[in-house]
Amino acid sequence: MRIESVRIGFANNSSSSHSIIVGCKNVRDNHDGQEYGWENFTLSSPLAKRAYMATNIYCALKGQFGSRIAELVAKDITNFEFPQRSDEDECGTYVDHQSVIQAPVMFKSPFYPPEPNFDFLKELTESVVNNAKYTIVGGNDNDSRHPLLTKDNWWYPYGSIPKDHPNIGELVARKDGKYWTLFNRKTGTKIRICFDDNAPPQTYSETPELVDVCITKKCNMHCEFCYQNASKEGKHADLDTINDILWRLRLDEVFEVAIGGGEPTQHPDFAKILQAAYDNGVVPNFTTANTDWMHDDKIVEAVNKYCGSFAISISNWQAVEEAYQWNRTKRGTYGAVRASVQIPLGCMPWKEINECLKKANVLYTPITFLGYKACGKAADRKPDPYHKQMLEWLDKNGEEPFGADTAFVQEFADKLKKMEVDPKLVSDGEGMYSCYIDAVEKKIGAHSYGAKMKSYDNRDLFQDFPYKECKNK
Repeated sequence: MRIESVRIGFANNSSSSHSIIVGCKNVRDNHDGQEYGWENFTLSSPLAKRAYMATNIYCALKGQFGSRIAELVAKDITNFEFPQRSDEDECGTYVDHQSVIQAPVMFKSPFYPPEPNFDFLKELTESVVNNAKYTIVGGNDNDSRHPLLTKDNWWYPYGSIPKDHPNIGELVARKDGKYWTLFNRKTGTKIRICFDDNAPPQTYSETPELVDVCITKKCNMHCEFCYQNASKEGKHADLDTINDILWRLRLDEVFEVAIGGGEPTQHPDFAKILQAAYDNGVVPNFTTANTDWMHDDKIVEAVNKYCGSFAISISNWQAVEEAYQWNRTKRGTYGAVRASVQIPLGCMPWKEINECLKKANVLYTPITFLGYKACGKAADRKPDPYHKQMLEWLDKNGEEPFGADTAFVQEFADKLKKMEVDPKLVSDGEGMYSCYIDAVEKKIGAHSYGAKMKSYDNRDLFQDFPYKECKNK
């Protein structure tokens, strides 16, 4: 099993801790029966690992399908014969609930009951069972660690096996060729893996995982570096056009949509658009520069109910405080999405950027750097100097978590390499896993900043995908 790329989301801890470790030699099984709880255990033989995977999958499915159906499905997936039942309800085996794997589901609209992705579970099981390098160990994190986990040469492909979650359907699995992509609709974490160690590296997906959609060219901010040429006279995309796009994204199993503009919150149907994306099983995110919408209860409710996240593109440190206030109060709504801030490099003096960075650090506000895009209004303007200052900031603060868009990654590729940033955490090719749709002009291209655009056929929206010519440009 090879992990090709990771986009980090949130991490969770648990009382029981069951992990897969790699690199084992001459390790013997150390476990009797099929109850896997807090006690230390070691599972190295194919039979012992198959029994554990069958039991874990059974426990993952039992709450949704009931004991008997879960047993039959787990048996079919893992080719494992469970012990004879001692009563009518249980099959005499269990995995501690906080170490039960979260079964990924098929891509569906939330209106349909979630259906576990049985093909993924089968491939996962066979990969773990048939690879002699893999050993499953268990224990708990309240007392002492499992003896094998104290060695420095073990590697954890999962850290620990993904835990169960009360909301079935948040983890979605999609396959492209030999590669699987797991996307968590709640946290945004995305992992691309392959169970064939001999498969060549994946360089693109068969359909996009993310689509950037411009829903309006209208904006009242008058930003002089706007690469979209947005203005207060700009037009909105027709709602029917947007709904057609979102329906197509659903059919092609696109995980998420980045809604932009212009100022997307100025679209008169913005709340409806967020709901339409959600109803199609596509997680909506958006970028905003004007936070007046935070006082519109209808939009606030839609953002908290349907969105995965949103970012404020900032021009001064006050915008950082607005993001912080949103995160602190969450408008009084439980489960509200978290705000981050985007810093467009070259669009304001470094002194102001530095003030924003300091403020974000003090207020624990996530930041994302946007590389300079010399198109639109910015094509004829000289950017404020930032390259040297950005390198100095990375030298001092590079170990702190931050986000970056593709333009930033390409510009600072050498520096990121020197910083030994894991390539699995970085994607530097536009048009390979994502694309851009201008719903106002009804055109499509690799990205939103100067890419070649063409009219699209909604019956085959991604007929030219992937945009291979755009890689590393």
